[in-house]
Amino acid sequence: MSDKELNKECGCGCEGHDHEHNHGEDCGCGHDHDHDHEEETLFVDFEDEEGNIVSFEVVDSFEYAGEEEAFKGSVYALVQDPNDNSVFLMKADTDESLVPVEDEAEFNTVAKFYQDLAE
Repeated sequence: MSDKELNKECGCGCEGHDHEHNHGEDCGCGHDHDHDHEEETLFVDFEDEEGNIVSFEVVDSFEYAGEEEAFKGSVYALVQDPNDNSVFLMKADTDESLVPVEDEAEFNTVAKFYQDLAE
């Protein structure tokens, strides 16, 4: 469908449709417009000790490509606690969930890799 055809369906009320339409985000025409949006912020939900769901912002994610063979190809994410702004290193699990990195050697290796990336 051409833009001219889309203009006919936009509900602007004009008769001739010989003009350009500036479709906004909520124009209602059903056309998928290209909009300049900031990248969408991702959140993951975790259950706290009291059974409450808390949404943590995903600050960054990366694939480990360092020297340690055991971690190569693993995907990690930094998530931020909205209550105190602390940041946690999480590992993507096989079922697309995030789990805490509890192994101290893995944590130290991956944290060092991430710090080197940031520099």
